[in-house]
Amino acid sequence: MDTRHFQLHGSGPAWADVTEGNSFAWERARYEWDPAGDSVVATTTDSNLWGPGSGWKFRLAATDHGTVLEVTAIRVAKNLKGTIVLALLRPFGRKLTANTFSRALLAYPRAG
Repeated sequence: MDTRHFQLHGSGPAWADVTEGNSFAWERARYEWDPAGDSVVATTTDSNLWGPGSGWKFRLAATDHGTVLEVTAIRVAKNLKGTIVLALLRPFGRKLTANTFSRALLAYPRAG
């Protein structure tokens, strides 16, 4: 775990309270999931960029060749800096998010 960019504040069987990011952009979110389900919802509780209504939705679907991860980012700018970052994310966010998640997933060994 990269503690420079990730801080776990608390967790339970179906939730986690996490701050992620760095001095430029950070977000504290409450992750919730159904252990028997296929999705995770992260609701932003505090951020230097994102306001109420922001968060993430993750959905996993098994395929014959592995797992498909569908990621939806919900972003509501909190201030001018958030508005500028959001404007940059619109044209480039999909590729940036895909690259970030790909690197993170490839860092973990595969089961089986």
